[in-house]
Amino acid sequence: PPSLVYDLESLLESGLASDVTFIVGEEMEEMKAHKPILIARCPVPILSEETMHLKEINVPDVDPDYFRELLRFIYTDQISQEALEEMADELLAAANRFGLARLKALAEEQLSKSVTLDNVCDLLILSKDENAPQLEEVCVSFCCQHAPDVCKTEGFQRLAAAHPAMMADLFARMGTELPPGGAARGHGLAGQGG
Repeated sequence: PPSLVYDLESLLESGLASDVTFIVGEEMEEMKAHKPILIARCPVPILSEETMHLKEINVPDVDPDYFRELLRFIYTDQISQEALEEMADELLAAANRFGLARLKALAEEQLSKSVTLDNVCDLLILSKDENAPQLEEVCVSFCCQHAPDVCKTEGFQRLAAAHPAMMADLFARMGTELPPGGAARGHGLAGQGG
């Protein structure tokens, strides 16, 4: 049976009564939308004062697939698991940009489940850039648990070169994490006689 979510998704897909068209990506794909819905659903406006009166808005630096999923979420408050798995990092950035707290939480959760040795440092950078504390905590914990292996990755080299302050924070945290069966690293002599 029809529901509000179904009706809004149908409205988006049909473009019926749309009052703005986004021209998206290098492909210049047209995506029709409705300003009142965008205004109502985005705490941080997707439309600015400069673009509010326009019928067409160019978004050349965004992939059409990612923008389509963002619009679908704005209209329905839903996102497919497939979309989350394929573009969680882009969706996290968009959710943060437009104040979509639920999408941000979903993307952050998906990224937290996908941390690996090869991507942990890049995800740590993303977590800082997009103010994603849950993801940051997962990444830092992973780095602490797998420090010798993480330090050998290309991501670690990128992190060290581009974000020295973040590296300092990470090393400070590594120094206070407890290894699986012993005292805190970096504090082996603390409190011993002397």
